[in-house]
Amino acid sequence: MKARGNTLSCMLVFCILAFQSLGQTTATTLTWNSYYENDELRIELAEAQRADSVNGIFNNYLLIRVTNKTNSEIDVSFQKKLSYNMKPSSSDAIQPFRLLAGEIKTGSIDPATDKTLRIFVNQYSGMNKNVLTDYSLTEISSTTVIR
Repeated sequence: MKARGNTLSCMLVFCILAFQSLGQTTATTLTWNSYYENDELRIELAEAQRADSVNGIFNNYLLIRVTNKTNSEIDVSFQKKLSYNMKPSSSDAIQPFRLLAGEIKTGSIDPATDKTLRIFVNQYSGMNKNVLTDYSLTEISSTTVIR
């Protein structure tokens, strides 16, 4: 009975992998690097790639992960200051978002998700010739939610 379960598990894994390859999106294991930390929150960054192999387009991103280190709800806000091709491009104030006690919120390469916690770096083999040359997260703040 156990062998049959292992065989079914292997078949299921194969089907999932095959389906993922059709989905045109690949992801690698992320290595998170500390960017900012205080008593209330930690912000980390990781490089990620979204591959559309059918169209030959590979987008590179910096994903942002924010951790609430407290036992209270907090509102977090910051600005993303970005430069592309050596020219200041934007300074986007991030709409404050709420984190529950101990909650971790992580950016995603999925284009259907909110771009708040993702920074576009560059694109290989595509029409977008912008290359991120400098970035900073500024005006980082957290406020304890009082109820």
